[in-house]
Amino acid sequence: MKNIRLFTKWLCSVMTLLLAVLPIERGTAQDVQEKHEIDGQVLIKIESKSLTLQEAQSHIQKKDSIPLVVSLILKGEWVDVISKGFHAFINQSSFSYGIAQSAGDNVQTPAPLYESNPPAWMLAARSMNCADGGTSLRVPMFQQGMYANTLGWETQGCPTFAYGLGYSEGTTFNNGLTLQTDGSESYYEIKLFSIYFKLKRLETVYVRGIDGNYGTDPDGSLSTTAMTTELNIVNFDSRTYCYWPGCPNPSSAADWTEAPKDYYGGVIPGGIFIEQVPELTQFEP
Repeated sequence: MKNIRLFTKWLCSVMTLLLAVLPIERGTAQDVQEKHEIDGQVLIKIESKSLTLQEAQSHIQKKDSIPLVVSLILKGEWVDVISKGFHAFINQSSFSYGIAQSAGDNVQTPAPLYESNPPAWMLAARSMNCADGGTSLRVPMFQQGMYANTLGWETQGCPTFAYGLGYSEGTTFNNGLTLQTDGSESYYEIKLFSIYFKLKRLETVYVRGIDGNYGTDPDGSLSTTAMTTELNIVNFDSRTYCYWPGCPNPSSAADWTEAPKDYYGGVIPGGIFIEQVPELTQFEP
């Protein structure tokens, strides 16, 4: 009888401890959603697409549009909070890009853009009715399977080697996120939207970002883009900015492309690469 009383006392003690812990576990998702300062890094990546020689020749002959996906990569604490239920969306952001003359060394020292006759046409806003020799250069009306459904393509003029767009999406991006692993590092990636090209000739098309905050191109040198790449991420619950540690104006502005390199890794270049064509160079993340 004494043993039964001791066991009952022990069991009550265990239940008391469990009840003390359970509310903390139930509150985890809500606690994470109250996060605004995120000690993580963001990067933007342009897709690298490989074509066989025969596929490239067919694209040139038919003048098909070739999409390159632009993705957002989230590292560090982003992985931790998102895996625990954190929800956010992208608001009032922009992306600028151009056709480069070579692969370049890295994000910080990019290759110069073409000044004339790039190896591909850039597709542009439908409202401008851009064309070249009867080749329509209007972007498709809709994008399927992308995070941003509505894109504000720039309308300063039909682009030749530099272009840009704005986008804003009020729905959470979490449903489109996929967890990736690169060696020992895990990260989330979301497909934001596609940019479009048509091949002119059998030549590699290097595409890189135009990022004013990285100083990739002199201000005022490109007439068909505002030369801005901006990224504003908003907490879905509070509708206020997510920001990096040390952000100077977290309540009024938190453009992640203005963050130090530990928190913003720039735009990873990409392009259209044709097999069996000389000077084939792959970009590395």
